Amino acid sequence: MSMTRSLLFAMLAILWIVPAAAHTSASSEVRLEPTKTGIVADVTIPQAEYAYASGNTASNDQASLADAKRYLLAHTAIRSADGSEWNVTIADVHFARNAGTPDLLAKIAYDPPAGAAPDRFDFEWSAVIANTPDHVTRVVLDKNDLSGPQLIGLLREGNTQVTVVAGRSTALARFGSAIQVGAEHILGGLDHLAFLVALLLAAPLLAKNGHWQALRSGKEAAIAVAQLASGFTIGHSITLISVALTGLTLPAPPVEIFIAATILLAAFNVIRPIFARRELWIAVLFGLVHGLGFAGFIREADADLTRNISTLLGFNVGLELVQIAVIVAVVPLLLFIARRGFYSPFRITAAAVLIASSGFWMVTRTVDAVA
Repeated sequence: MSMTRSLLFAMLAILWIVPAAAHTSASSEVRLEPTKTGIVADVTIPQAEYAYASGNTASNDQASLADAKRYLLAHTAIRSADGSEWNVTIADVHFARNAGTPDLLAKIAYDPPAGAAPDRFDFEWSAVIANTPDHVTRVVLDKNDLSGPQLIGLLREGNTQVTVVAGRSTALARFGSAIQVGAEHILGGLDHLAFLVALLLAAPLLAKNGHWQALRSGKEAAIAVAQLASGFTIGHSITLISVALTGLTLPAPPVEIFIAATILLAAFNVIRPIFARRELWIAVLFGLVHGLGFAGFIREADADLTRNISTLLGFNVGLELVQIAVIVAVVPLLLFIARRGFYSPFRITAAAVLIASSGFWMVTRTVDAVA
């Protein structure tokens, strides 16, 4: 009995933490371009995020720009494989509105010490990340060759370094990098995982007369989980392929609101079966919505990335690997709790957490969209 209760409380704690950490913060980007003498980085940081994290004034007067330079210098570095640190120079910094919200824009030059190999190094970046736990910085390597831009890493709290190989990349290398980025994205965003957990919570149950009234057998539950996971995968894969073929995506704000709405509906389904015998099609439909979020994330880094098949395929594989890991970890625990007679209060409490969290996201994201 005590073990069951411990598992119950642990699962509820995870469900609380996962929604609380869903990504709502605007992201930054650092685009690295190799030169004959070193690396030049084009930096884009949302102005509001910079002001919040640094405590500095965000304006184009001389004092504010000097503060911005000092802040950036204190939060970035490049080190060669032998540990030698590169010289860092802020070539330009200013605040401007290119599209949408205003940003801090900077150009940073990194020059290796004499004798250091410039084609492999560790890039370190903690600007905004150090003070904003949900902030993410995309690192893109743009070698201006036929290989195209490469999304090489997502930096966030606890992960502020990425190893960069600046030589010509192969399709296999881009594929492997995209797998890592896809896995990091879904683990860091977490609202996609919250939706998956909401779907899985109903998997052990059988609907009768508009209510959850019985438990599925282990085999039936496994089939239900396979259908849900397959539907979600089919849905977001269709969206990613469509973006690759057409280059069209929806603006991020409404997509983020729709994603929160899918979690809300899936959580209501945990309390009462509103999708009974239609779970597969609902998973496909909601997967289409979440796929818009995935595609928008890649396209936000660079429109060319959405037309790079190895990048899209690798990114999708990374998503699926994490999804499979979550299913393998969560479903046996759900089945164990269901067989111990505690599942009804557990699922209702879990659904309430998801409903409250997704409702909060919908409100805050709507406010942000119209602000």
